[in-house]
Amino acid sequence: MKEFLFFLIFCLLLYPLLGQSPFVQKIDTHQMYIGDQQWLHQQSPNVDFALDPLSGLDSISWMELLEVKPWVKINENLFQRDIKFTVFDSGKYIIAPFPVLYKQDTQYTTAISLEVLFVPDSTETLRPIKDIITTPADHYYLMYTILLILLLGVMLFILYKLFKADEKIPSSLNFKSIETADQIALRELQKLQQEKWWQQGQIKKHYDLLTEILRRYLAEGFFIPARESSTSEIIALMNHQEFKLVLQDEFARLLNISDLVKFANHGLSPESHMEFMMVAEKFITSNANMIPGLVEQNKISYQKIFDQKISSQFEFSEEAVPNSLLQVLDSSEMQDLVLIRQLMQTQKFTLPGAWVRWHRSKLGLLNQWHNNFIFHNKQWYHILFIWIPALLLISIFFPVLLVVSWFNKSQLISGGIFSLSKNQKILVDYRKTL
Repeated sequence: MKEFLFFLIFCLLLYPLLGQSPFVQKIDTHQMYIGDQQWLHQQSPNVDFALDPLSGLDSISWMELLEVKPWVKINENLFQRDIKFTVFDSGKYIIAPFPVLYKQDTQYTTAISLEVLFVPDSTETLRPIKDIITTPADHYYLMYTILLILLLGVMLFILYKLFKADEKIPSSLNFKSIETADQIALRELQKLQQEKWWQQGQIKKHYDLLTEILRRYLAEGFFIPARESSTSEIIALMNHQEFKLVLQDEFARLLNISDLVKFANHGLSPESHMEFMMVAEKFITSNANMIPGLVEQNKISYQKIFDQKISSQFEFSEEAVPNSLLQVLDSSEMQDLVLIRQLMQTQKFTLPGAWVRWHRSKLGLLNQWHNNFIFHNKQWYHILFIWIPALLLISIFFPVLLVVSWFNKSQLISGGIFSLSKNQKILVDYRKTL
């Protein structure tokens, strides 16, 4: 009887252990392709672990764990956890058994086999032969053709401009017709009338500008040094001229009244202002017919300021020298001026140094480069071997050069003051001297 009681007590104590479900691992499928994903399921009667059984999977090098879900109770006596994994190499693998450590017990997992296959190649199956399908060609060739044509166009344009270089014909210079003294005075007089200074109460300013217009008219039309002379000196100079100006007395009165207004605050009626404006306009127009003869008589030509050797360099040596060139004239300092024709040929002249420097300052960026290039490369083969790649580079970067010249407020292709005629003599572009 005692032996039976001991056996019964032993069975009762052993029952909880015999009734406990083992720890189980299983996977969805035992075959998969490289890179595919599937789930591994862990089931346990409880989650009272001394060490998380996930550590047994972390040590497997060929398996990459992607997602680990938490333990979920799926029935009264069983918990489950799902683990997503993948494999990136083909072959046959085994998830080896490993111990699962509970706080009061230890169990071992069973081995799981897995075969990882290559993804099947769809090209291995034979397919029916089909006709060749034509597809529309890319339009890159068209773009490259357009760019090449543009590049060649720019190269030809630059080559043409540099080939012409300093060679010009008189008609191609498009000489701007120089305004005569009376035209300038009438234009400035009309501008003064539109500004209406005396109507705004600025009477002194009105007469300052009015007398300045008239003094310039006398200086440029009749060669009377009126700008640097006082009113009394101007009247004396007018009286000593060989010619008599129309309305000379009225003009003298206008100058005297203007001095009173400017220096003595002399008051005038609105009618007087209008009357003096009419006197100024009539004085200018009445004497305009004498200006061409006086200009011709007082003209300073290249023949007058230079000897025969220097003046003969000019195509029109009898023409008047622009005032701007006369103002910087210094015959004691002479320099060589080199002009280019037909791309590489040069023609040398001797001119005042200030004129030569002014000419070079007016050259465009490419013209300056052309001038320096020819000057420093005397041998034809130097020019030939450097010219072609240089021209190509300039053509490629032509848009950049345009931007640079615009930013510097300079011209890219522009001749200087002087150019070559067909007779290989100097032509003067009067526009560049203004």
